[in-house]
Amino acid sequence: MCHQSNYHENQSIKMNPINDQPSSSKQKSFQHKFIRPVVITTDDSLIQVNRNYHNSLSTKTKRDRITINVSGKRYQTYLSTLENYPNTLLGNKQKRMYYWNGQENELFFDRHRTCFEAVLYYYQSNGRLRRPDYVSLDTFLEEISFFDLGLQAISQIDQLENVSIIKHIDLPNWFWRRYIWFYLEYPQHSICAQILHFISMSITLVFGMTLAIETLPTYNKQWYNLCEKEENITLSTNDIPICSARFSSPFFIIQR
Repeated sequence: MCHQSNYHENQSIKMNPINDQPSSSKQKSFQHKFIRPVVITTDDSLIQVNRNYHNSLSTKTKRDRITINVSGKRYQTYLSTLENYPNTLLGNKQKRMYYWNGQENELFFDRHRTCFEAVLYYYQSNGRLRRPDYVSLDTFLEEISFFDLGLQAISQIDQLENVSIIKHIDLPNWFWRRYIWFYLEYPQHSICAQILHFISMSITLVFGMTLAIETLPTYNKQWYNLCEKEENITLSTNDIPICSARFSSPFFIIQR
């Protein structure tokens, strides 16, 4: 009986060698020999670093994202995209803060929506600007100047739209010469310019009418009649007299 009880005790130790509270000295000695306690420690610093990393990513994406409200329609983009062009209205922090709406946490612009989509594409595409087909060129250029995209964007539109740049005209230095030139070049400037334009047009019309009247048959024979008066009929000769009056007509004058 004693041998059988020892066998069951040893058998129970083999089947369940780990107990929270050992009931016998043999179990304690067995655990001390063959079982090593393993202490599981949680690295709180590592968990805290991971939490801070994920929190920083979430806050970074939230702070880097900006909402732009254009006449009721909202657009979202990243500040890093806008700040690639710091000289523009949206890329400069000081310039865009004038349009900041603190209650809604967004920028508000009362501007053309369709044009703004092209402006936003300019930031997202690294400087490619295209005018929408159903937007007039004047309206699009006005929006470009408002958002202060710069001369490079305007020159890009000029090349695509075949817009010629107005050349600078150097006016005369003298005061009266400058006014006379301006009156003759731009007659719609003032009443005096319109009067000068009317006089110059009248002189041009009168001169053109006189040239046209001289070609009429009634006025074309005056040179022939003048030569008949100067012709000497008393001489009996077959030679054709040469009358210099025929060549005094404006149609026979050769300019050098």
